[in-house]
Amino acid sequence: TEEQSLPRRDDRQMIGRLVRPRGSSRLAVAALFVSSSAAAGFTASSASFAPSRLWGMGAASSRGESAQPAASQAGGSRPFGAGNLGAVGTGALRASADEMDQSGKGPAPVGIPRPLVEAPAGNPFAKIIRRELDSEIVYEDGQFMAFKDHKPSAPLHLQIIPTAPPIPQDIAALTPEHFLYIQRMRDIAVEELRKEGFSPEDAILGFHVPPFNSVPHLHLHVIAPKGQLSPWRRYKYVERLLGCRTPWWRPVQDLLQDLRPSV
Repeated sequence: TEEQSLPRRDDRQMIGRLVRPRGSSRLAVAALFVSSSAAAGFTASSASFAPSRLWGMGAASSRGESAQPAASQAGGSRPFGAGNLGAVGTGALRASADEMDQSGKGPAPVGIPRPLVEAPAGNPFAKIIRRELDSEIVYEDGQFMAFKDHKPSAPLHLQIIPTAPPIPQDIAALTPEHFLYIQRMRDIAVEELRKEGFSPEDAILGFHVPPFNSVPHLHLHVIAPKGQLSPWRRYKYVERLLGCRTPWWRPVQDLLQDLRPSV
């Protein structure tokens, strides 16, 4: 097959790789944005983005079925992208530190909901968890791990990943039951930023949206300071481009807003 004929990449290359357009010009980036937005159901006139059409696609395509039946199989949970798209400001990041365990041990353990699609056992991040690949691990608590990115985009570039199964493949595999799960990943990120001497307000925290993610294992990018990103790298982690929301990047606070349980 065509896939089998492609040259193999070693695991270290895969860790540092991020999907990007072939051209580095503004025109190429704009073309990618327009075509991806159209496929994802973005309506520029109403500034409305239908993430369930894109994010649900990642969970369903691997099984050859639609996203809606997948959600019903997971205990009737709706895809998280059906929620509101409001963004929470940096005040929420400051508040997260107040929610952490004041004993200095970090946030308390959280429950592990079952994702729509689990991460494959052979992915590079799973090999880091099993110590089959070397990595500079800066945090580990039995449920989550933080390590330094193999190809950092800024002076500090961490990956926060879950380590206890079942592990979501990506954000398309999440359900509303993962709200506290993602909140815990955010709190670990805030704690590590402060430990390294960076302000959470001067950091980028977010996820790449499938199919723009590079490793099929849920991971939160933690990048600081955001002012030291090169112009090209900014495109990979930018929330808005040409006045519109980009379909390849999801800030952690926006994701939490979507996952937040309805009252």
